[in-house]
This record gives sequence, structure tokens and C-alpha cells, in this order.
Amino acid sequence: MIKTTNGVECEYKYEDIILEAQEFLEGADKLLWGWTEKVFSHPLTFPALVSYSFSCELFIKGILQKYNNNFLYTHDLEKLFNSLPQHIISAIKTNINDSNFLTKLKSVALMFEESRYFFDSKYSGKIPDIDFISRLAHCLNEISTNELKITFK
Repeated sequence: MIKTTNGVECEYKYEDIILEAQEFLEGADKLLWGWTEKVFSHPLTFPALVSYSFSCELFIKGILQKYNNNFLYTHDLEKLFNSLPQHIISAIKTNINDSNFLTKLKSVALMFEESRYFFDSKYSGKIPDIDFISRLAHCLNEISTNELKITFK
């Protein structure tokens, strides 16, 4: 058993966490595959958002498990991102290459929670940045593959 920073026990090794993240990423991509219309008119946009954001969470937790042997027990991508090793943060920012990276990260930080309840008036006015969350998920996958040498089953 491995303990998270909050003392919660985790049965997974970092490799297992990364592989699960890759499965959610592949699922999200397949949900929107071939869609050329405006993405918010796609009936599977919100399931894809949930999958992209959860894959980001798992990628980051897997990386944290590898380097720190623990991770924050949260869905907040901004908090998780800020706890990554500095060289990983730099690699992500370089790969994404967006001058508004931190602002966009903040806007999607709670997407896993919020996109599951988009019908709730508390969240209905928010327009999620699916392009950014998708690019972040693919970037994290690339870093996991190159840095940690983990490839999809």
C-alpha cells in the first residue's frame, strides 16, 4: 500500500495510474473522433470533457507517485500541477506553448467535477475549454511516455 499526502492508501503503482490515464484519454478521443462541427453541438462533449479532465488528473498523480511517492488527494488540476517537479512543469509549459497557460489551467482546474454536473445552474454558465484540456491530456501522455517510459497496453 502507498499513502497519499492526505494519508489515504492507494494500491496502485505509478505505472498503473499512467496506464489508466491513457485509457481515459483514448476513450475521450474516440468519443469525439471524426466530429467536424462545433464541438458543443456534439452529443458526447461532456462525457469527453469528463474523460479528458480525469485523464489529466491521473497522469499528474502518476507522475507525482513516481517522483514523490505520493500525491494530493484532490481533483483540482491546478493544485496537482503546482505540486509537480519543476522540470515537468517546464516541459508541460514548453509543449503547450500558450502565453495564457496558467489562466487556462485555472479555468479547467475543476473540470472533472464541474463537467459532470453541467445541468446544475451553478455550472451551466461556464463554457469549458475542451481544446486546452485535450492538449493538456495529450501533452501529459507524451511526457509520461517519454519521461517515464510508459506506453499504452
